[in-house]
Formats: sequence, structure tokens, C-alpha cells
Amino acid sequence: MIISPNTPYAVSLIIGSHRYVVLPSYVEEVKAVKNEVEIEGLRNAYIRDGVAIVRWFAWLEHKFGQGYEITEWEASEKLNSFREDEPTKEGESSMYMGLAYENIVASGANAALPHYSPTRNGAKTITKNEPFLVDSGGQYRDGTCDTTRTIHFGYPTIERAEAFTRVLQGHIAIENAIFPAGTSGAQLDVLARKALWRDGQNYLHGTGHGVGSFLNVHEGPHSFSSSTPLQPGHVITNEPGFYKDGEFGVRIESTLLVKEVETRCQKEGDRFFGFERFTQVPIQTKMVRASMLSKEDRQWIKDHNANVRKALEPYLHDDKRALKWLRRECQKGFGNEGKGSAGLAIEWD
Repeated sequence: MIISPNTPYAVSLIIGSHRYVVLPSYVEEVKAVKNEVEIEGLRNAYIRDGVAIVRWFAWLEHKFGQGYEITEWEASEKLNSFREDEPTKEGESSMYMGLAYENIVASGANAALPHYSPTRNGAKTITKNEPFLVDSGGQYRDGTCDTTRTIHFGYPTIERAEAFTRVLQGHIAIENAIFPAGTSGAQLDVLARKALWRDGQNYLHGTGHGVGSFLNVHEGPHSFSSSTPLQPGHVITNEPGFYKDGEFGVRIESTLLVKEVETRCQKEGDRFFGFERFTQVPIQTKMVRASMLSKEDRQWIKDHNANVRKALEPYLHDDKRALKWLRRECQKGFGNEGKGSAGLAIEWD
């Protein structure tokens, strides 16, 4: 009998050691490489999920502006309702099938707990003077989603903006990576941590994991901790973070597709790979310390948000509040270049 390395030890004892050999799962390897139908489905699923998240962010900001107090649990439930309210054409059924995993909706110190999830009675009231983290994904019939964004409803302190920017630098470095065939995720992991390590900081979870197609949100055998070579068709998350116990946390996560790319100087027969991003949710520039970024990184953020706006705008014309929020967030310059938490906006260049 052939069993996977992930087979529980108790099951192996029942089988008896003389009756099995341990080999990597062929099924796991094959399903990890997405075909064109799955890839297109994932693109569509992430647009749907991005629309729901943008509508939710706009709703939260509107409610705070009216003076409402909202708990993490109430916010989480409202995010679910925006996904359930997915717009469909007449005669079509919704593609939404529930959550891919339990929502992580965390304000302030709770965001320093990477796997925190609010409860009705224990949830904290969201405040405007602390970073706010959401890690959430819908499960759709054509794709599994996993997205994290950290935003601020007020003005972040310099310390928090710097932490956000270091995490963002790692996030950009992973998404921009070009690497030869045979490269594993573990070999790229240092790119996500370099900016944090430079200042003596780190995070203690993996940088990213494989994602299924209307299947598991955590899928192998590839990840940014695995020695399995990345190959075209692999889907993987890019989620560096930073956590200051008892105070705040930052994580930025997008889901990527491994694809083949052409490089300027590659030789005949050589193969190089890179990434295409599925996730369509803006990155908040208010949290960024532009002085810490290279010109190329600043342009990357501008292009990222412009592409998100282009992808989501056609689906938000019936929600003027969300459309206004999207356009504003995707056009903003960087913030928090002033003293303390005053927040002084500057131009892109």
C-alpha cells in the first residue's frame, strides 16, 4: 500500500509497517497545478471577492463618519452579508458558497494575534486610532479566495507606518520575483523578510501557502516554506506580516499564480517564472512611509491600485459609496510623512 507523508501515524500503525511505503501524493501534486478553466475561475472569484471587500470598507468608513460604534464581530458579519449579496444577472445563481475559512477581523492589539477570530460576546470595538486587519476569503464555485489587508481609519503613528512599509516592501519583493525553473518557495522566502530583518524584526508564520480551486484554502505540496519547486499553474499566497504583542499587527496578503515569463538575456532552453496577482483589493497608501521606498516600489503601488480600480469599477456603478471609496483610495498619494500621527499627504513622485 502507498500512503502519503501526511497520513496520521495512528493509521500507519493499523496498516502495519510491513504493508505500506511512504511516497508523495500524486493526487496532491496534480491538483496543485491549475488548468486554464480553474485559472480563469480564480480570476473571476477574486474580482467578486474584491467587490465585496471594497463595499464593506466603504460601509465601515461611512458608519464611523456617522458616529456609530462597530465591534469586530459585527463588522465580520457585515462582510459576510456583502458576499451573500453578490450581484448576478437575471436567471443566474450566485457563485458564493460560504466562507473559505473563519474571518479574522482584528483591531489594535487583536491584530497582533495572527489567527484571532472575533466572537459575539468577546469582540472589541473597532477604533480609529489603531491599525485594523482583515484576513478573509469567500469560497466560490469557481475559486477559493484568501486576502488580507491592513488599513487605518485615522492617522497611523510613524512607528506603525514604518512597520506597514517594511511588510509592504517584502510583499512587493515576492510579487516582483523572477526566478529560474527548479526554484522552490523556500528559496524565495528571504525576499519577504529582508526589509524586516534589516531592522531586527521578523514574523513567525509562513510567508505563503498553496490555495485550492473551490477546495482547501491551504493546499500543498508547494509553499514559501517548502522545497517543492514552483511551476506554472501553482497558486500561492504572499503574506508577510509584523506583530507587536499587545499593541498592533500588520499583514498584507494577495494570492498569486505562478506563470512562465520571458527575460531579456535568457538563453535558449532556459525557463524563468514569475507571478500574476489574482487579488483585487487596494493597498492603503495612508499607511505608507514613502521615504522608505524606492522609486520602483512607489510606482508598483501606484500601478497596483490603478489595476485594482480598473478591475472593480465596472461592478460598482450601483453602489456609489463604494465606487467613490475605491476611486479615492486608488488615487491617493502617500501619507504620514509628517510628525507623529498628523499625516501629511505628498505627491506620488
